[in-house]
Amino acid sequence: MNTETGIDLFVDRIVKRAYKSGIEVIKSLLRSGPVTRKSKFDDLKLHEWYQGLDNSQKMIVEDLVEKTAYSVLFGCLVVLDNQTMGNLLINEVSDIGLYLQSYEDVDHRLNGEYKSAIRINHPKSNFSLHDLLDNFIHRELPD
Repeated sequence: MNTETGIDLFVDRIVKRAYKSGIEVIKSLLRSGPVTRKSKFDDLKLHEWYQGLDNSQKMIVEDLVEKTAYSVLFGCLVVLDNQTMGNLLINEVSDIGLYLQSYEDVDHRLNGEYKSAIRINHPKSNFSLHDLLDNFIHRELPD
């Protein structure tokens, strides 16, 4: 596996499982209400409030949900890209290293004994994860 493939796999997974899935969970809560009886009372109140809106107001709320999800994910990727100005550790050059690692088997994984590792957010990359976000979000991704 090469770095480009690792990056594509990571961004694809985070867009599908964090961004798109998170948006759908919230939209489903708004549209259909809580899925279990053990749901928070606030979830039911949010659903009831949403149901009282007209269609144009509902579209605004759903757009806000999408913009919020995008902003949160974008900010997380900026942190992972180490572009928050300054080192994490005081008086020490440091960054966050994000790796895609493979293992011989589950036991090796549990012991942290990897077979190979590719750094996803290498400091010498010509691109950043947060810059790739739009490409992945605006194209259709199969589930």
